[in-house]
Amino acid sequence: MASLHHNIPEYSYFESEVLRAETEVESLFEKLIICLRNRKDILLNKLKELRGNYRRASINQRQFTTEIKQTIELVENIFPTEFLGDDGDSYDITEENSSQFNNNKQILFDFDTTLFEKIRNFGEITVSNICVSNLPSAKYKGKISPVISVGRIANSADGQFNSPWGVAIDYASNNMYIADHINGRVQVFDNEGRYKFKFGDKNGPGNMGLPTCIAISQRRVFVGQQSFGCLLVYDLDGNFINQIGSQGSGISELNDPRGLAIDVVTGDIYVCDHYNNRIQIFSEYAVSTFGHDTMVSPCAISLTKYSIFVLICRAPFILEFDKNKTLLYSEISNSVSRLIKFSYSFCIDGAGRFLVSDNNRGFVAILDSNGKLIHKIRQSISKPMGVTVDAGGNIVVVGFNHRLLIF
Repeated sequence: MASLHHNIPEYSYFESEVLRAETEVESLFEKLIICLRNRKDILLNKLKELRGNYRRASINQRQFTTEIKQTIELVENIFPTEFLGDDGDSYDITEENSSQFNNNKQILFDFDTTLFEKIRNFGEITVSNICVSNLPSAKYKGKISPVISVGRIANSADGQFNSPWGVAIDYASNNMYIADHINGRVQVFDNEGRYKFKFGDKNGPGNMGLPTCIAISQRRVFVGQQSFGCLLVYDLDGNFINQIGSQGSGISELNDPRGLAIDVVTGDIYVCDHYNNRIQIFSEYAVSTFGHDTMVSPCAISLTKYSIFVLICRAPFILEFDKNKTLLYSEISNSVSRLIKFSYSFCIDGAGRFLVSDNNRGFVAILDSNGKLIHKIRQSISKPMGVTVDAGGNIVVVGFNHRLLIF
């Protein structure tokens, strides 16, 4: 007799799907909460501005009305109420001043009373409106050992590391791409830590030298080169495509690119130009820079919908800029300075939390968006150099202890 269970999937598959769904639900509602808080702040600020505008308008109205009355009285004492203009038409001074008042009212009383109606009719909240960053939300809940650990001592064999620096996730496949610094290559692992392939080593095009930072966007892998002062671009299979930038200090030239982030909307590539003390932005048709007067040796960068965050490693602190490159005050910077001694990497998860490595003391700190410490991950970590979050909400760490750790 045929089995009654032949259409039921394996339990492990079912369990993984349930966990993934739970993570997605938690992530979505965390983003919704952040969105509502942001909306509340925006609307309260608008109402505060509206109140101020109304007060100013009331004062202006009283002053303007007094001036109009004084003008009417003065003119009526000199001319009759109606008089002939040069073209023979009849004018009424009261009507003329009333018209002038109505025209000026648009300038004097410039505030949007339709805001009340807008508040009564909130628009739909969508994920596209509320994304804090492009990473999933980390689901780390407390002191646990890594669920996956790969590597232990410096080694050049496949699947082993010598001082891995950066890590990036291809969220379509959930494969991990790791910049194996001293071995001069990128190694690719699946989400269970199983080695898949490598590329960029010293034989052939796309020779890496000493790779540092790494990012993935639009099925392209971007790798920063400490030794060559450039970015190398590959497809997801490791085939070399082209080079961006060259060694130097001029426009489109780099001196030790340490951090890398890509704007998923515009495709702009943001690079921490470490020894040139700036951020360079490679767009489709232009290259621009910022930060010369505000940063020394930037080493990591993360983008959100409205802000650019840059890590200064030796201080350490995190600078926040708006998309116009204006430096903003950020409480997260003070928190990082208090909690971290020396850092090379950080990321921002989908709930707006900051994951910041402490290279000297060997931990990754998880901070909320206001800079409050939530957790410290210490287990098995030493000299962390790269941190990110995979599609399942697991925290991925690589470091100069030659290991890949997944929490």
